Amino acid sequence: MPVRDTSMIAFFDKVLPHLSQSQARVYKVFQRWNDLNFTNAEVARELGLPINHITPRTGELRDLGLIVECVRRRCRVTGNLSWAKRLKQ
Repeated sequence: MPVRDTSMIAFFDKVLPHLSQSQARVYKVFQRWNDLNFTNAEVARELGLPINHITPRTGELRDLGLIVECVRRRCRVTGNLSWAKRLKQ
């Protein structure tokens, strides 16, 4: 059964204020470019942080249901085949 838009808004209103500062920084990359998907390396480049600071945060955001893996594609940073993530719709 699909989730209603109002249910998603209520969920985000409850969850977002409770994100850590680093989780919020990563989430904002996805939020700013809502229609795009990103690999961990692309998020790291966008924020100017090492990838080992990003990978745990994207895992946490995925576990919270805020982002989802959506496609395997070539990373624009590394050129390697990677899972890209996007905001959960």
